[in-house]
Amino acid sequence: MQAVGRMNAKDFSARLWDFAVGVARIVESIPDTRVGRHVAGQLVRCGTSSAPNYDKACDAESRKDFAHKLGIAAKEMRETSGWLRFVIKLGLVSVEQAVPLLDESIELRRMLGRSLKTLRSRPDLPTPEIAPISNQRQAMSNEQCAGHARTTFQSASPRRAAAARRATVWRSCVTAFTLQEAMCGESTTLGIFNNG
Repeated sequence: MQAVGRMNAKDFSARLWDFAVGVARIVESIPDTRVGRHVAGQLVRCGTSSAPNYDKACDAESRKDFAHKLGIAAKEMRETSGWLRFVIKLGLVSVEQAVPLLDESIELRRMLGRSLKTLRSRPDLPTPEIAPISNQRQAMSNEQCAGHARTTFQSASPRRAAAARRATVWRSCVTAFTLQEAMCGESTTLGIFNNG
């Protein structure tokens, strides 16, 4: 667990993506059995979805949209915690491998929940404004991202490579736009605090 007083949106997003990588690694170590495949599928879906949902929340079009997407990220993290508990109880992976990830999922879920609570209790926070991206900048970014995806995923199966390319292009091309700047300006933060 990482002790954090305040964290900006970019750092929190990076932490969520690191968590998603940890989930992907655990999923790869789950045995290829009937139950293992089911659990792996569930875990990879919920365990890797909080990060992109949080990033979408950071680019929300309205306060309501922001709260909705942040809520989805929190719910997915709660589901991930449940599947990690199941993996530990069933012994599909080693306890040493799964417990740190379970602890991190609980802490991330609390942080997401705290952000939602702060948002709902602070009607004075402004609605985010989206900074438009010029077409030339977006085209260049997409071209660079696509080239990176081609070189990175050439060895994967066609289906996995296509999914990985879409995910990489999306993650790489998201506007550099922090939640702190969008919601509160530079003087305050939204309220991603440690529960301690």
